[in-house]
Amino acid sequence: MKREEKKALTRQQLIKATLAAIANEDDIELKNIARAAGISVVTLYKYFPSKQALLEQAAIFQFEIIANHVQEIMNQTEIDFPVRMDQFHTFLADYHMRYANSDKNNPIYDIFVNSPILQAEYRTRLAALWQIIIDAGRDAGYINRTISDTALRLYIEMYLSYFHDPDKIALVRSTPKLDEEFDALFFFGLAGTVTRNETDNTLDFFKKPKQS
Repeated sequence: MKREEKKALTRQQLIKATLAAIANEDDIELKNIARAAGISVVTLYKYFPSKQALLEQAAIFQFEIIANHVQEIMNQTEIDFPVRMDQFHTFLADYHMRYANSDKNNPIYDIFVNSPILQAEYRTRLAALWQIIIDAGRDAGYINRTISDTALRLYIEMYLSYFHDPDKIALVRSTPKLDEEFDALFFFGLAGTVTRNETDNTLDFFKKPKQS
């Protein structure tokens, strides 16, 4: 293995070890991160000069994981767009539950809220991610082509801003029918106009299966 490839692999191992520690709700101690990656703390500092630098790169790596997975979902053109949207929704929910535990301080979140550079990176990547979804929806014939990208992105931002309130998140999650209705409303907004029959059929699609 070439030197640069080995350095890139070690860097990725450190980031993955950091994310694993966060997922397991472990303390983010650099000596433990280094041990998990199979290197010394001294070597770790050659890659990341501080814990903050490591956490910032871990956050960016998370952005990349999400973007790559969304691209894979949307590339499944043999699957109907509503099904791909449901896969996207499920992926984000699972990912959030794994890495964004609201019951415990998330060190990446703490870094994120105090880093304008990281926030700018997030906004750029989020805009690109939604563009992937918008393009896929248009290609599949589900998103009204007469609606501009700007209007669609503003709609998405307004929808997502609702869930910045923890009380509203708890309400939706505790009410399955409300969760289904929000999924349907979000999709219909992207779809533009639909007939009554199409509306009824799509609403059936968003009904969650009952737990056995």
